[in-house]
Amino acid sequence: NIFSASAQNIPANTPAAINGPLKVIGTKLCNQYNNPIQLRGMSTHGLQWFYNSCYTNTRSAAFDALRNWGADILRISMYVQEGGYETDPAGFTAKVKALVEVATARGMYALIDFHQLSPGDPNFNTE
Repeated sequence: NIFSASAQNIPANTPAAINGPLKVIGTKLCNQYNNPIQLRGMSTHGLQWFYNSCYTNTRSAAFDALRNWGADILRISMYVQEGGYETDPAGFTAKVKALVEVATARGMYALIDFHQLSPGDPNFNTE
């Protein structure tokens, strides 16, 4: 359970600390108290294009601004093709882990989008 592994690093009185582990009940995203919630936040661009210029400074004011603006989730877009994950699985896994830590340190959730555009077949990378 990723949430439990990182739970000790989540600041008090933040969305992730207050809502705890999330689950789906029927068609609703619910918090640890089974109450429906809605997450709001921002998304990265493909990590292969802007990681070094936008996401390497984990103390960046931009990440703090997301939290200050009320964001409670960071969507991490990791492309499979297009110069992404398949070119360096270990490197892209490390980049994703670093951004999960950035979100966790600010009490935000992290959604990892294993993003695939090419070749257009959603079953292409099932292995």
